[in-house]
Amino acid sequence: MSRLARRIPQLLLAALLSLAAAAASAANDDAAALSPARVSETGEQLRQIEQAVRVGGVPDSEQLGEYLGRIPPLRETAQQCINQNQGRLDTVEENLKTLGTGGPGEATGVRQQRSALEARRDEITRQLQLCRVLLLRANDLQDRVTRLRQEQLAERLEQREASALEIIAANLRNPQQLWTTAKLFILRDSGISRLNWVEGLGLVGLILFCAGGAMFVRRPMLVYAGKLAGGPTISAGFYRSLMACSAEILPPLVTSIAASIYLTFIELESQGWALITLLSYGLAAYYVFVFLIRLFLAPCPPAEPYLPLPEAVLRSVAGRLRTLAILALVVSLFSATLVVEGFPEPVQQFLRLVVATILIIALTRLIWLLGPLLRWYDTRIPRTVLVAAMLFALGAEWSGYLNLSEYIVGGVVGTLLSFGGAWFIWRLFDDLYDGLDDGRRRWQRRLRRALDVPPDAYMPGVTWLRFLTSLFVWGGFAMLLLLMWDLSDAGLAWLLRLLNEGIAIGQFEIVPIKLIWGIVALVVLIGITGWFKGRLGQRWLTRTRMERGARDAVVTVSGYVGVAIAIIIGLSIAGVQFTNIALIAGALSVGLGFGLQNIFNNFVSGLILLFERPIKTDDWIVVGDTEGLVKRVRIRSTEIKTFDHADVIVPNSELIQSRVTNWMLRDPFGRVIVPVRVAYGTDPELVREVLEEIGSEHPRTITDAVLAPPPVALLRRFGDYGMEFELRAFIRDIEYTLDVQSDFYFAIEREFRRHGIVIPYPRQDIQIDRSPNPWKVDGDNDRIEPRPPGTDDEPGHRGDGDA
Repeated sequence: MSRLARRIPQLLLAALLSLAAAAASAANDDAAALSPARVSETGEQLRQIEQAVRVGGVPDSEQLGEYLGRIPPLRETAQQCINQNQGRLDTVEENLKTLGTGGPGEATGVRQQRSALEARRDEITRQLQLCRVLLLRANDLQDRVTRLRQEQLAERLEQREASALEIIAANLRNPQQLWTTAKLFILRDSGISRLNWVEGLGLVGLILFCAGGAMFVRRPMLVYAGKLAGGPTISAGFYRSLMACSAEILPPLVTSIAASIYLTFIELESQGWALITLLSYGLAAYYVFVFLIRLFLAPCPPAEPYLPLPEAVLRSVAGRLRTLAILALVVSLFSATLVVEGFPEPVQQFLRLVVATILIIALTRLIWLLGPLLRWYDTRIPRTVLVAAMLFALGAEWSGYLNLSEYIVGGVVGTLLSFGGAWFIWRLFDDLYDGLDDGRRRWQRRLRRALDVPPDAYMPGVTWLRFLTSLFVWGGFAMLLLLMWDLSDAGLAWLLRLLNEGIAIGQFEIVPIKLIWGIVALVVLIGITGWFKGRLGQRWLTRTRMERGARDAVVTVSGYVGVAIAIIIGLSIAGVQFTNIALIAGALSVGLGFGLQNIFNNFVSGLILLFERPIKTDDWIVVGDTEGLVKRVRIRSTEIKTFDHADVIVPNSELIQSRVTNWMLRDPFGRVIVPVRVAYGTDPELVREVLEEIGSEHPRTITDAVLAPPPVALLRRFGDYGMEFELRAFIRDIEYTLDVQSDFYFAIEREFRRHGIVIPYPRQDIQIDRSPNPWKVDGDNDRIEPRPPGTDDEPGHRGDGDA
């Protein structure tokens, strides 16, 4: 067993212990929520936030976001306090109900106990009311902060600055201002004049050294990438593209990073950041962005495109994104405060207008091009909506609503990037789970063997893992979507409330966070059960003296018990009340007496077969007209493979109630009987000697008298056509009965021919009776009547009257 297989149980056990630790931590949090100090601290924190958001003292947007992050834990504390005090109050009320109302002759101890319980009830009631007040305050405060945040967002988006026409008119009134500002910027703020000749030579030498070193490493990486197999999966293509693109982008990326670090140390002694330093940072970020584009959309040679999308569309999108990267580099350089602070305000506004217009137009073309890439072949509605949003952002930019334009552009771009990242991550996990089901890679096949998964079966628990991965990935996409559109605070608060409190459907409550942990525990425990079954059947029980049927029964029962325990633990973690399950089981018990009695009968019969073991795997049995080998004994039915390779499913009740022939119940020994006939006149002693010699020389017959009688030839009877013998021999494996019989017949024919022993064939002597027929047939009446004396219909024969 490999190292990975040996570490599987430890990893699964660690995951299980982490679940137990999480549950214990939750229990400790619940216990801490009951303490008066915790409740008092919660109230104090709510009071501080209430004072901060009172009328006339509204904090800024960042402070409101911090408050929205602090309120949900306080609200959760108040809810825990309510739940636990309500439970304590119900217990006290039940105890008071048990003691009754009391009377004049009541015992003193009972009266004192009732008084203590009533005092306890009043105390718990006050605590419960305080917690309810805290919950109401937290809810009201959360709504108020959310409303203030939305008002600030609306106010910021409605803020209007100079329009495009005003900006252009201001620059046209002084056309020399733009050129003069650009010339002064190049001469004053480029940063080249700050470097002396030593620093300049050091920068050039560092660039040459880094570029040469990167080129030296680039060639081995490209050779290694060429040796990698692309494969049909996204993960294999992604790894090959990662190596190839890393080798391709490494020289400029390393050079720009080294230059930025060198210039940063030089700028520490001066005031302000020069353009050349910012340019080095921007180039490093640009090459990182280009690396990501090439990695996913246009892999560097020798790698090939691996996404299931049109290659031409991928490369076109990659080109548009590189153009946007250049625009982003320019925007980042000119938006730096220390660089553009010397620009006149009309010049700054004009540069922003030009760059924003080019950027929005390029993004709009890119969004329309993403249609085939995102498989939007059936409808253009999503693209139309996004393009309309970008055109609206362009109109807002030209109208002077700069904040609104930034809000729309940032939201659309963030939505597309988040969707692409979530889709790619999901496809990677999907390939991983497909590989676990199919056993594509070596470690996946080792894992399947360690968990005792048959080659043609799916990996247990992978379906639930797909569901959880989809939930986490697309749930994370939803959270990023809220973040991109600046709705994360309100949305996060609502989502946390939904996850922790759940959804009530009648009297049944679904808590998503508990349900997720329940599914995780179920998957982990089913994996441990599969590993335990594999080790139990293949290693541990093989070292004992148990029979094969007993081992199979123990392995099967342990598997069912493990799955049952996993389901019970998963349901308990998910928050399912077992009282409801008891009601369902009671309803099912009624159905067992009517429509489900056959299923219940087969279930009990399966348990009897597993424990009593009248049949076991690979036994040769005969049930009615079905004969074959037992392949698997399940809890409801037994699978039998006939000698024609047909799978027959037999209900377990039929195996218990009907007669079953098991040729291999106690041992695989069996007897082969071969009848043979010889002609009269043959020496019977010679025949017996030849037959017994044939039986003893066969390799599969038993000649040891301790195990079974040796082969023997018996003269059974004197038949009509010859003497009838039988060769009887016990063989070691009854499964080879037909093979041994065929070998015996071949050997008998050969030896009889060599010794001149004749095998007779059946013979019959036919005698024709020529005496007259005393009956005649009446053709008219279809009757047979006695023939009158003296008549004869046969030609050439005369009766007595002619004599």
